Amino acid sequence: MELVDALTTKTIVTKLDVADKWDLLEKMTDLFERSGSLEGQPVTRADVIKSLIAREEAQSTGLGEGLAIPHARLHGFKGMAIALASLKTPIHFEALDDKPVSLVWAILFPEDEPTIALQAYAKVQELMQDDAIRSYFCSVDDPEKIYQYIAQRRISVGDCLTARDIMRSPSTKILPDMPLRDVVRQMRKHSTEAVPVEDENRRILGEITCDRLFQFGMPDFFNQLQSVQFISRFDPFERYFSEEAKATASDVMESSYAVVPPDATMLEVVFSLTVQNHLKVYVVEEGIRIGTIDRTEVLDRILDF
Repeated sequence: MELVDALTTKTIVTKLDVADKWDLLEKMTDLFERSGSLEGQPVTRADVIKSLIAREEAQSTGLGEGLAIPHARLHGFKGMAIALASLKTPIHFEALDDKPVSLVWAILFPEDEPTIALQAYAKVQELMQDDAIRSYFCSVDDPEKIYQYIAQRRISVGDCLTARDIMRSPSTKILPDMPLRDVVRQMRKHSTEAVPVEDENRRILGEITCDRLFQFGMPDFFNQLQSVQFISRFDPFERYFSEEAKATASDVMESSYAVVPPDATMLEVVFSLTVQNHLKVYVVEEGIRIGTIDRTEVLDRILDF
């Protein structure tokens, strides 16, 4: 199916006037109800609102850059329904970047069939990464024009999850000559245990992990020890203090890391994360990193979607 198949001109509204995120969820539900999206479904308007609110209370669906994608898993729901609204005035949404939200997509889907909704979610997120498209959707007044724009792009939604569907866009950029202290600050800022080291064009050169950083301060014979009681006075971070000023990312990066193409299956991704025990899987297209997946992404996107 195509993304536009879950939309109608009746589930698209422009310049919607809302007081806050909760008022927004009520009015998005009204769109589904008035458009007939709930007709013949074993759910009521109250069921939809309850599910949307529960998901929002668990974790904000504000993704940043003015975009939010609230969604509801509904017991017995058939197919998928999507509503789209541009807001008259941006509202606070507790988004990842704490910026107000001005464009909202809402998705309703079956509780026991999240795969197709995950793909739709990913396609919407990918589409909305384009600043020009977001600006167009926020400025146009005619829902028909938005509908036709989406229809002309022929955005396919299949039934097989891929790496592209669950990856997150790159959030760090570690160059090989970055001082080690700055690398650690980046890792702490993004609460990550692994980062890729890249050139200016985002081509991966290596990876730095917390394990590697700790090992960097340890002498080689430590790997053979069963106990450290007899050398308890040794400072494992002495090497950091003596070499920190000159150490860079290239000094500690490792050449072993996991890379998959955007169309890699979920099985390939999970195999790398579990069987091969990689902390992260990097999604690479034409040699350039376009996304990253770790265990948190898998749990968040699939088990807690």
